[in-house]
Amino acid sequence: MAQSCAGSDLSLLSDNLIIVPHGEKWPLNKPEGQHQLVNIIEAYQPDGIIIDSVASAIQGSMNNDEHVQDLVDFNDRLRKKYDLFLWYIHHMRKANQGGYATGQDDIYGNQYLVNRASSAYGILPGKAGHIKVRNFKNRLAEKEKDYYVERNEHLNFQKVTHVIDTHLDSVTYKKPESEKGPEKHGNFNI
Repeated sequence: MAQSCAGSDLSLLSDNLIIVPHGEKWPLNKPEGQHQLVNIIEAYQPDGIIIDSVASAIQGSMNNDEHVQDLVDFNDRLRKKYDLFLWYIHHMRKANQGGYATGQDDIYGNQYLVNRASSAYGILPGKAGHIKVRNFKNRLAEKEKDYYVERNEHLNFQKVTHVIDTHLDSVTYKKPESEKGPEKHGNFNI
């Protein structure tokens, strides 16, 4: 991201994005891992945290109620005490016999990972380099309709409004000859 930013954008990125490369599992379901994260939160006072990934944040099985409950309870305490958002990156179950994971029931691990979340989104494969974003759950608002993004030459992502995607959709969009490419609306970074 820094390579594609300049001037005030680079300054904003430097001031507002802190990456903590822990380099190993960080058990946020255990007191020692929780203490480390609280120290970082108190030192930097972020508006939010993105954790990659749930599998690295849980010591023990992600199918175990106790292990997952310890993580989601800690998550709830952090949100309440520090008034911040927490986003977790997690993986879907593997596709079964050619079928693709397409809903919140396909999220790998214990039910509490999704049940306690306010929102859950899936990043699903599409054709022609597109990525489908699906809102599995949205507790505080109406669920969003699926939308598509593609990666551009600056390694950012652009929302695409005209999509060629027969991979997951039953309706095929055939692009008219008059269109030179997908219509794009703004850049955004993920």
